[in-house]
Amino acid sequence: MSRILTFFGLFVFLSLNMSAAGPLTPVSKNGKWGFADKDMNVVIPCAYDAVSPFDNGLAIVCSEGRFGYIDQFGTILYPIEYEVASPFHQAHAFVVKDGLLGLLNIAGDVTFDYNIMKRFTLPVEWADTPARFIGDKSGDFQLWVDKNKKYPSAARKMGTSGFVEVEFTVGLDGKVTDVKALTSANPDLDKEAVRVVSSSPAWEPARMGDLPFMTRFSIMVSFSFPSRR
Repeated sequence: MSRILTFFGLFVFLSLNMSAAGPLTPVSKNGKWGFADKDMNVVIPCAYDAVSPFDNGLAIVCSEGRFGYIDQFGTILYPIEYEVASPFHQAHAFVVKDGLLGLLNIAGDVTFDYNIMKRFTLPVEWADTPARFIGDKSGDFQLWVDKNKKYPSAARKMGTSGFVEVEFTVGLDGKVTDVKALTSANPDLDKEAVRVVSSSPAWEPARMGDLPFMTRFSIMVSFSFPSRR
């Protein structure tokens, strides 16, 4: 437990200091990648085949076809040994090691136990079989949302229109959960966008092999008036 708390403290420290120091920008030199500060001074040498932007004080780096994680000082926090690596979310990241899907925690430990991994959302693009909307014959969730949303009367009377980006999770049982608005158009429009997505009928969950996993999506809910000619 003390080891996990130590790493968690480091994780928070890196996140706060990353914000204070300002973002580092990926830069390329002679076909290799590193990072530069806001004045475009290279602060992490261009030594990697590929890099991701920093997220919560960590960046994914690739060298010779393997992936790992570095901090804003260029220190390798988690070894460059994974075939694939995802950004950290909820203090965990999905990785592939020796051809097996695993879950890396902030203490640097990897588990291959499905009963643990299934508690976390798998990156959408990793799924062997993506989650699929089966709530109506169209199989098109965007179309279903457009058909079932209701324009709030107060917003309609005020002539208010806009777009609301809504994020949601498709669970292991195919139910839509954890719905929230990422952008705001108007309180009434936001509320209706969340309502209609939350009322979604069944999905088939994403799968890795035969095992279901949670995945997270976002959708734009549009509220607009018919054009007048």
